[in-house]
Amino acid sequence: MYKRPLGKIDQFSVTVSTRTIIFKAIVTKAVNYAIIVGNDWMRKAQAQIN
Repeated sequence: MYKRPLGKIDQFSVTVSTRTIIFKAIVTKAVNYAIIVGNDWMRKAQAQIN
């Protein structure tokens, strides 16, 4: 079922190890904690999917 976003954050930051990445985020109502990252975040973090 589709739910409308509650809002957005233009400068949300996530720190993994010693690296902090700032990006735009959509806020939704959730019963658990999860972050879905897209290609923009992956590029900024220089992340690799293994």
